[in-house]
Amino acid sequence: MSDVPRLLAAFDDGSLIRPSADVPNTVDLARAVASLCGATDLDLNVAARDLAQGIGDHDHIVFVLVDGLGMHLVDQEERDSVIRANNKATLHAVFPTSTAPSLTSIATGEWPATHAIPGWFTYIPDAKITATILPFVERFSKEDARKHGLTVEGAFPTPALGARMTRTHLRVVPKHINGSVYSLYSSSGAPSIGYSSLRAGVNAVIDAIATAKAPSYTYLYIPFVDTAQHERGIDSKSTRRAMKLVRSRLEMLAEGIRGRSRIVLTADHGQIEIEDARQTILAHDDPMLDMLRVAPSCEPRVPAFHVKPGMSSQFEDVFRARFGDRFALLTIDEADDLRFFGPQPLSAEMRRRLGDYVGIALDADMVSLPLERPMLGFHGGLMPDEVRVPLVII
Repeated sequence: MSDVPRLLAAFDDGSLIRPSADVPNTVDLARAVASLCGATDLDLNVAARDLAQGIGDHDHIVFVLVDGLGMHLVDQEERDSVIRANNKATLHAVFPTSTAPSLTSIATGEWPATHAIPGWFTYIPDAKITATILPFVERFSKEDARKHGLTVEGAFPTPALGARMTRTHLRVVPKHINGSVYSLYSSSGAPSIGYSSLRAGVNAVIDAIATAKAPSYTYLYIPFVDTAQHERGIDSKSTRRAMKLVRSRLEMLAEGIRGRSRIVLTADHGQIEIEDARQTILAHDDPMLDMLRVAPSCEPRVPAFHVKPGMSSQFEDVFRARFGDRFALLTIDEADDLRFFGPQPLSAEMRRRLGDYVGIALDADMVSLPLERPMLGFHGGLMPDEVRVPLVII
């Protein structure tokens, strides 16, 4: 039995979006921006060259990443808002549509198939741990992953693009992640500023542009829209307040640099809401877990399974009996053949990290071990609101 035909049917009817390098995407954008900032050895496809031309050659480029800003939120903006009025295109996020793989694709200009970060919870076979990869902690104990033998190079095998840029490079990120393992890796160790308020972060960008002595690249990361959707939902007052904050600070940034810099804004993914009845939490003694070598990893909407030897058929039967109406279950070979994780075959390390099977949610569903906190908003899957992100150029 194969679930591939069910997925292909979902792509055909538009309920899910098939990952494809043939549609302009955030990897194309990352490569376009890096090329404009001096990385001359990049292979740019037609879409990346078009994006670079649309951005243009400017002395200063400010790249703004608004976590969780899907096109469904942009479409709700007033037509003359700074975000909607300056949106030039809809891009597709990489799959899984989640922060860890998406930010790593933007940092490296590579697809998850190559950079080998499949999700928030990434199993690292060599270290024999599952890491909550961006905070760089062991998933269950929350201890620093380095205490469990995981090195930065072992976790992130693909170098970030920053080292290949010739421009002055500055990162402006929330204070609590400034100087973190992932921030240092994804910036290639570039200078950084941690902000305690978004106003302070925007002012830091404005000051950097005003005092720059040479062409520069500045990265500004904004997490508040994503956080609000996770905690309160897509259409909540909290999400609307977060959008208002982003909108006002983007206006402030545009006014503060007064045409001296090009602003390029996008997102890593969008979000959907999942009602409690469709959130499946696996207890620690769930019989299905006994069939696995390690706990399910990757994402609640794209769980990855490492199955014990000789138990594949039994696992397939149990999973499909419980979740077959809500998830397609693919072998790692099927997922590789469909090129869901990028246009190239899965790297050996990505294949090891994904394991034997991946589940792909067919609708607004998730399955996971107990979550760190209750959530309404989720992402990682292939529903349009998860995949479609904006390209704002000011």
